[in-house]
Amino acid sequence: HLKAFIRGGYIRNCPVTPRDVDRALQIYGPDVATLKGKSVRPHPPRVRADADTTQIPRALRTKISPLTLYLDVLFLNGMPMLTSIDHRIKYRKTTPLASCAADPMYEALDVVLRTYNRQGITVTRIESDNEFQHFLKPLEDEWNILMNFAPPGEHVPAAERNNQTIADRVRTAVHYLPFKHVPRKLLRRIAMRETDK
Repeated sequence: HLKAFIRGGYIRNCPVTPRDVDRALQIYGPDVATLKGKSVRPHPPRVRADADTTQIPRALRTKISPLTLYLDVLFLNGMPMLTSIDHRIKYRKTTPLASCAADPMYEALDVVLRTYNRQGITVTRIESDNEFQHFLKPLEDEWNILMNFAPPGEHVPAAERNNQTIADRVRTAVHYLPFKHVPRKLLRRIAMRETDK
């Protein structure tokens, strides 16, 4: 509006030119009172229900199901984490554990199995070290999953290889960080992120 007044000659002997008004707007920006009075809060973007989920085609689901799941526990800086990988699609998952007791292990394994079940993929066999036997064996009939445990002193090769891959990825991600000390919570999140790639 000020430029229109200046151009129209409504203000006599005005030393300000329309170009001066343009320069002032570039330097100082819009009027604060106008911005506060006329601006509205920006609306957050809409959350789409299917934004992060991709459905596996039915033909592919029937081809890859049922699966064998390999389990193990990986200790990152003293923190136990349940690691899993299947034999066909090689989907890795790392789930933090509060401890190596039975209840936290059941909760973590439930998270892993639900990930497959949501896609209509059935896990019919679990292979793990002998340390899992005392709390997984009683669930064999209830879950209708065949449990196979390695003999004492031996390990499941696929699970051990999976742990090595996860440890390498976490180590690489930590070395990229510009910090000398990494908090345990951040290290846990790094492990989960690097595994789900």
